Amino acid sequence: MAAFPRFGMPGNNAIINELLGDDRSAPPSSYQDRGDVLSSDERPVSGSNPIQAARRAKDVGLVSAAKYTLHVYASRNNTRMSLHRAQGGETIAWASAGTCKFKGVNRASYEAGYQVATRMFEAVAKEKELLAEDGMKSMQIEMFFTGFGQGREATHKALLTPEGTQTREVITKITDRTPIKIGGTRSKKARSI
Repeated sequence: MAAFPRFGMPGNNAIINELLGDDRSAPPSSYQDRGDVLSSDERPVSGSNPIQAARRAKDVGLVSAAKYTLHVYASRNNTRMSLHRAQGGETIAWASAGTCKFKGVNRASYEAGYQVATRMFEAVAKEKELLAEDGMKSMQIEMFFTGFGQGREATHKALLTPEGTQTREVITKITDRTPIKIGGTRSKKARSI
């Protein structure tokens, strides 16, 4: 503290607070004094179902966004996507290259990944409509990518097309969860043909 006398002086905090317009000398108000805090009767109960939460929030006058997660698993042989509620983890919809009528080696193709992405975008649009009917103004989707297959690039490109516009508007965060081996365990033996 002696080496940096400017930063530890008690008078400097008062000057900084005065410059920022922050009056810390006033005692903080307690939550009981505030009139805008809801009582336990008025507070909406958060459940695992966002539609029920929307109905409760609508009755009270509070409307918030429903939160979802969209998982993209792009392996070398297949592409799978699933849409879940953030609370409770209930699966809303899922699709894979096999459910989009791609069989065998074709499941690993770019086109299969694109079809899976468009099918999931339709499921997101349908869920968005259901929320709108129940009074929920918006939804938020956090997207997780896993794997380096062709479906990863196909999903990314599909998001940028007009088919992905509705989904792109509600995505708040994109995270890559692909595990990257640094050193790690010994690799599999090379395939001999």
